[in-house]
Amino acid sequence: MSSRLTVHVATIAALVGAALGTGLSGAASAAPAVRLAGPAASASGWRLVYRLPRSGQHQLFSVAAPGRTSAWAVGGTRTAAIILHWSDGSWHQVSIPQAKGFVAFDVQASSPDNVWISGTASGGSPELVRWDGVSWQTMPVPPTGTGALDVIGPRNVWVAAACPASAGGKPCSILWNWDGTSWLGHKVGLNVSSVAGQRADDVWAVGERGVRADGPYRVGRPYAVRWNGRTWRPVSMPAPRIKAIPVAAVAASGRVWVGIVPRTGRACALQRSGTRWRTLQPPVADTGDCTLPVPDGRGGVWFGPFAHWTGRHWARTQSGLPFQGQNALSFTGMARISGSQALWLAGNMTPNPHTEGITRGFIAAHGTLP
Repeated sequence: MSSRLTVHVATIAALVGAALGTGLSGAASAAPAVRLAGPAASASGWRLVYRLPRSGQHQLFSVAAPGRTSAWAVGGTRTAAIILHWSDGSWHQVSIPQAKGFVAFDVQASSPDNVWISGTASGGSPELVRWDGVSWQTMPVPPTGTGALDVIGPRNVWVAAACPASAGGKPCSILWNWDGTSWLGHKVGLNVSSVAGQRADDVWAVGERGVRADGPYRVGRPYAVRWNGRTWRPVSMPAPRIKAIPVAAVAASGRVWVGIVPRTGRACALQRSGTRWRTLQPPVADTGDCTLPVPDGRGGVWFGPFAHWTGRHWARTQSGLPFQGQNALSFTGMARISGSQALWLAGNMTPNPHTEGITRGFIAAHGTLP
């Protein structure tokens, strides 16, 4: 599986509902690329390489980088889905047969010829589509719908979905596994917000339990289960009170990070090496986007674009993006480019002061692009 992390699809769905409204359909018109640095450029910081049109709502929600020269980003407008592909040194928009009525929320991939996009079809029903390197296919959807998505291989895909209402209101999710022909479900006792794995016999699912109101916050405690190739088992872990859904990232080495936003304090993640946990805390408050953990391929992890834990210490990074200008920025996905240290960042910019109905998706790069 490529090193990537994107916002949980349920969170993206909420953003779409609030910002775009309902009824996305059709294929978006081509968006012009803005390239401020060529693919061979060496840069230590973030730089803008693509942004969507200036008018209306053109948002990006997820990015995946399964190959050195192949990446995907998905999003939408008020009336159209947006599917972007990085190839031949540039980002360009592509159309898919399922585009009419399709809302794309999340993209995950294990290789350039195994790319899955999760979203909803016309009418709001969940839909999954897959690129096999030659053509797009509509894939079967798990019986209880879709949620967090993780793609390990062509015959190994995980989707987390909420249990039916008959579960009685207790924390409950069904983790569905695609084996190449059908889905097999496994019920777990937590509300799963993220699934991550690198091997068929080592997959993590994290979520919350004990969720309740605490003043202005919705507070719960992180909880994790681990797949060993046969069954899901609970994992003993620290359980601080958190005010945002936890997100997992797994490195090829097996090291695990669970990004958290605590009710109090500056802790940003729980790191597991072997059987031991430690708490990671950025040196400066609010520098890390703790719900965007991305392994750096060298034993460390990024938390959003401004906080990098090398595995030994916090590295100095820039405190802002040079192309921000007067815009307010939000970040929706990050991915490390397979086989390199370079990163893609997807997000959205809104004019500040806010201009009603204007949001532009953008893609930035960090490091030397292959």
